[in-house]
Amino acid sequence: MKHCIIMVVALLLAFNVLADNINPTTFSFVEQQQYRYLTETLYCPVCHNKSIADSGSTIAAEMRLRVGELLEEKYTPDQVKVWMVEHYGEAVTSPPQADPPGLILWVGPVLFVFLGTLFIILQNSTRQISRCDREVKPQMRMNILRKDHQKQTQVYDDKWLTNLYQPVPACDDNRQIPTP
Repeated sequence: MKHCIIMVVALLLAFNVLADNINPTTFSFVEQQQYRYLTETLYCPVCHNKSIADSGSTIAAEMRLRVGELLEEKYTPDQVKVWMVEHYGEAVTSPPQADPPGLILWVGPVLFVFLGTLFIILQNSTRQISRCDREVKPQMRMNILRKDHQKQTQVYDDKWLTNLYQPVPACDDNRQIPTP
């Protein structure tokens, strides 16, 4: 079992060594700094918004290898960038631009979260109001009904009383007595 574990670790280390053939530790200090600078500022043409140092793609590994070879041939960082632009295009020297589709991808999720939060807040506030309405409305309805009933009763009583106390005209045979 112990030998199997050692064998697996050795294989993993071997694959790691094969991943980058350029070993920046063989460079001088200045070349190491230039290598790090170039691999962090040159962008992978396949992986969007990733430098070739961060990217795990095959083309990024080839670009890292080529940067090391060019530095060994005593190219300056500017010359290395020119070489990369000639072979891979202008996109390797600058981060992705904020074009309309890219802008939608960056702003869209933030806007979606903001609108969702706003919607939830508004829903909760209307629920609280409706809860209050459910508690208050029956009592208010009863009060309104009582007041309306009292007003209607008062109006009816007033009309009845006014009709009751109106002087009755002298009765002729042709007249009828008003009934309340």
